[in-house]
Amino acid sequence: MSEQHESEQAPIEIPCPCAGPLIAAFGLTLLFAGIVTTWPVALVGLCFGLAGAVHWWREVIPDAREYQPLIDQHPDSIEPREGQVARLMQASSHRARLPLEIHPYSAGLWGGLIGGLVMAAVALIGGLIAHGSLWFPVNVLSGTVLPSMGDLTTQQLTTFDGGALAIGIGIHLIMSLFIGLVYGVIMPLLPKWPMFWAALFIPAIWCGLTWASVSVVNPALATNIDWGWFIASQVAFGIVCSWWIMRTEKIATMQNWSYLERMGMESPGIPSTKEGDA
Repeated sequence: MSEQHESEQAPIEIPCPCAGPLIAAFGLTLLFAGIVTTWPVALVGLCFGLAGAVHWWREVIPDAREYQPLIDQHPDSIEPREGQVARLMQASSHRARLPLEIHPYSAGLWGGLIGGLVMAAVALIGGLIAHGSLWFPVNVLSGTVLPSMGDLTTQQLTTFDGGALAIGIGIHLIMSLFIGLVYGVIMPLLPKWPMFWAALFIPAIWCGLTWASVSVVNPALATNIDWGWFIASQVAFGIVCSWWIMRTEKIATMQNWSYLERMGMESPGIPSTKEGDA
């Protein structure tokens, strides 16, 4: 009996946390995405995949680096206790789902609109300085859905086109609202220095994806994009949009509300679980 008890108390080896598999999976995703887009994306994915695989491998060998001891302790005995179980909906909190507070969706939409105006202003200034025309960036933007725009020369892209203007405004409005809404959702989830992530890191990813996708959607048009002004406009959008969202007051999520309260149904006799309600 003593030997059996000692064996039950012996340390158990369990895997240690390791970021290698996540990094390798991200690299493989970029690698396969680069196969259908462009080779620099595949090259970045290959680098991430190798880095994650090497890190994963180094954690596995030797085995001691992959496992950590865990003492198998017997659970405490459960003692019976009289009383009623408290209702979950009457509690002030329960198992939390992060984030606890979020920005209203309207803040993301308004941030996208205001950021889109600033981004458009930067792009138009870039077109005026680089090509002497306000219509050049509009025509280039409309070329993402009009393949015929890719066949135009640089001089032709500087001229006014009513159809291209309407399509460019529509694309810019829809994308500004969509990206602003995405910003509003992810801003509460960002770690420290949210302005850095929102103003630099996210625009950098968006510019990379745009560069890779344009070369596939319309390769002829990709040569007419002024990437310096394009990146500047994206950074301006990220700064303005994130600033507008961060200045809005956060609201508590509905995770502590009852099902009836989430559905907006009246429930006489059932106490409310909303923040601030008695």
